[in-house]
Amino acid sequence: MSAGQAARRLADETGGRAEESFGLWCVHVAADRWVPALRTARDELGLTYLDWLGGVDEAGGAPEPGGVAAGFAVLAHLLHLEGREHLLVRTPLPSEHPRLSSAVEVFPGAGWHERETAEMYGIVFLGHPDPAALLLRPDFGAHPLRKDFLLTARVATPWPGSVDPTGKERRRAMPPGVPAAAPADATPLRRAAR
Repeated sequence: MSAGQAARRLADETGGRAEESFGLWCVHVAADRWVPALRTARDELGLTYLDWLGGVDEAGGAPEPGGVAAGFAVLAHLLHLEGREHLLVRTPLPSEHPRLSSAVEVFPGAGWHERETAEMYGIVFLGHPDPAALLLRPDFGAHPLRKDFLLTARVATPWPGSVDPTGKERRRAMPPGVPAAAPADATPLRRAAR
């Protein structure tokens, strides 16, 4: 079975939709069909290898066809090891309180991927056996791959001396992702000397 046939069959069985882009098939499923879609892909289509699972912050994007406002998406890349077919399974999540059932019961290796996605995006994986912090300190309190996360390294530090000999004030340029209300004296984080 080709990847396109597998994607269309998975979409039919889960009420999703299949699309191909640049040679890669993606099956879009509703959040309540996430685990059943992964189980069907594994058991009926032979896509037994979970290559990776991750999140995407799609804030500001177009709404999903099912009416879900653009927020986050969780994707899993599945492979058939003998036939070398592969496809993505994707589900949209709202930006407010994103929650999704854990895929650990279908693919035990998804545990680490879900923990990383939870930390980086703030997506809660319901039923995860060990949702403890994986990469960040427990008191970090933020999700660094979200688009609304302010990277202090992006905040420009003003030059201490006079740059323009005419003395005219210049508009301060800000790097992308820094809100206009960033403090003028903000400094980027520096690595501690060892």
